[in-house]
Amino acid sequence: MGDVKTVRMKNTMSFKRYIPALVLVFMTFTLSKAQFESGDFPHDYTQAIRKVHRLNSQLEAIQQESRQQILTSPLHLSGLDPNTLTALLDRVRQLQAGYQPDVNVSETCLNRTEHYLGGLIGGEYWALKMFDASAKIPSAILDGKFKWLGSYSECLAVDAYILYNVTNPDNTTWTADDQFGGQYCTGNTPIQLAGSQSVTLSIGVCVPSGCSEHDLKALLNTLIGTTYDIIHQNKDFFHKPLIPYISETKPDSNGSAPMEIDERTPLVHGHKKGVHTNDNGASGTMHKILLAFSLYTSGAKVLNTKQGSGALTCVNGIRFLSLSWVIWGHSYVFAMGTIENILPFTQNLMQRWTMQVLINGTFSVDSFFLLSGLLVTYLTMKEMKTGSGRFRINWGLYYFHRFWRLTPPYMLVMMAYVPTLYYWTNGPLWPRTVDGFDPDCYEAWWTHLLYLNNVVMPEKLMCMPWSWYLANDMQFFVISPLILFPLFWNELIGMGVLLATLFGTLLTTGILSNVNKIGPGVLSVPLTEDIIYFKPWTRIGPYLIGMLVGYILYVTDCKPKLNRLTALIGWMVATATALALVYGLYDVYQGHPLSNDVSAFYNAVSRTAWGACVGWVIYACCTGYGGFVNRLMSWKAFVPLSRLTYCAYLIHPIIMYVVYMGRETLIHATDVTMTFFFFGNMVAALACAFIVSLVFEAPMMGLEKAILQRRKSA
Repeated sequence: MGDVKTVRMKNTMSFKRYIPALVLVFMTFTLSKAQFESGDFPHDYTQAIRKVHRLNSQLEAIQQESRQQILTSPLHLSGLDPNTLTALLDRVRQLQAGYQPDVNVSETCLNRTEHYLGGLIGGEYWALKMFDASAKIPSAILDGKFKWLGSYSECLAVDAYILYNVTNPDNTTWTADDQFGGQYCTGNTPIQLAGSQSVTLSIGVCVPSGCSEHDLKALLNTLIGTTYDIIHQNKDFFHKPLIPYISETKPDSNGSAPMEIDERTPLVHGHKKGVHTNDNGASGTMHKILLAFSLYTSGAKVLNTKQGSGALTCVNGIRFLSLSWVIWGHSYVFAMGTIENILPFTQNLMQRWTMQVLINGTFSVDSFFLLSGLLVTYLTMKEMKTGSGRFRINWGLYYFHRFWRLTPPYMLVMMAYVPTLYYWTNGPLWPRTVDGFDPDCYEAWWTHLLYLNNVVMPEKLMCMPWSWYLANDMQFFVISPLILFPLFWNELIGMGVLLATLFGTLLTTGILSNVNKIGPGVLSVPLTEDIIYFKPWTRIGPYLIGMLVGYILYVTDCKPKLNRLTALIGWMVATATALALVYGLYDVYQGHPLSNDVSAFYNAVSRTAWGACVGWVIYACCTGYGGFVNRLMSWKAFVPLSRLTYCAYLIHPIIMYVVYMGRETLIHATDVTMTFFFFGNMVAALACAFIVSLVFEAPMMGLEKAILQRRKSA
């Protein structure tokens, strides 16, 4: 009879799988008939809804029937035999009786665990749901599916109400009740793969609420030890702490790829030529301060596509496309912790030469460093020329403007993101902290404020791991006058200082790479973040190239100085070099490593060489040799988009945290899936950046302009 019931249940379950498809076909037929035959779409649509409702009622009846079958055979469904569950229940009762005083588990947790195991044996539906919500051994483990999530929502939806008898010491009994829900927890344990490889297995477990992390670790170690005594001998299961929903984990993060900052002209004493003010004293200043907080005015400025006559228009396109490269790469990197087919997916990426542009996407960082150095030099030199040199430049305002331009959005985003992250959403992958505030940020927030987080307490970088670029860029900006002064007053000395600094960073990077045996590219072992990736003395090369290109554009006033053959050779060399840098490591990633000396040379010169390639593109576009590349990079649509790059850079990792870590299921990654994620992340980042720019960035810039103009007029 049990076999008949099992067959009926399987047939019913098989039929249930086809009901959504049948409903879809039925609705399609009904709506098509409504649209093409009767022409009365609303009427037939209502009929379709009614028929779907009837089908849902039939489906509920099937579910009720299946539930009764499940209740009559719960152990068959669970895969546990009665002897195992009975042994577990007996062990819990022994713990309740105090037979193992060394096992310290709270009374509430023991009682509810007893009810849970008893509910499984007795076929209680809530207990079966709790067991069903716990992770089981999945398929595709060899593909890297090491996170067994179970069902987070199903676990939290469990609601148990228990009536049970309590016997007093005088043998009198009374009825007590208890009500509790499901609590989703994650257990982590290392497992050994073939050879000496070890990975961490993460298992989602649904347990009764009221059990603490300590309770669960002690209880499950004891119970699973009993189970394995019955089934198979094994060692202690939870080598790492079990993580209840309220305890702390950290999201997967990656510190790669930043963005360039829109430089403004340093302030000069007195009024600039061609600038006239009509305001009268305090009233005009107050009017400008109020306008700084006008969403309409700020929005119009952000979306304006007009540029000045002397603007380097190609910079807008390069800046935005570089940000797109950053977000494309991060769309893959941030998702790695949530991909179920991680091994074949990453192996497939590495084996395709077309994906080398993604794997080597960190060159986008160097594009931003180049742009920053170029704009600082080009604009500051023009100001120094206008102001007759250093005596007319207010260097205090030079630094203040930079700090004021970057810091308010940076700090406000951090203040909005870090303390509230825990409350944004939930799920088995969602990062959570006990007190709602990341300890790294609590200890190291001031290093972010002073832009020292890449050199002071770098181990605390996880507060906002992508902010390492901002620290480097600010540090490069601070030391820029040490090169700008010599360049302005004596070209030979200035070039000597610049080239000596460039040679120093190349030599330092090569030595560090050689001594630490760092391989080429981004997949180096050991990891290089704290050795050469985050450090300013190894990343300033492209910035110096940008200063050199900016100085050349300033000296030549963007006038063409080359013949067409020379320009053609320049394009060919730059293109070939860029392609070699991006695709040249393909064989290395296929298992053909370079020698340590060659790897050190590559690490030393590759980023600076990339900066030189992008620098040539800008020089050619600004001097009339850009052709269709200049027309594309100077497209007016890039102007407002480039204004959003700073805020988009600050926000896009947060969006990816929500998208990837807020999921209840893992991602089966394909090219199509990840492409959709990229476009979604890109659009969401720009939309949020527009809002943040209006609320945080534009008002600060408007305040600075209003106050400083008032100061100058006074």
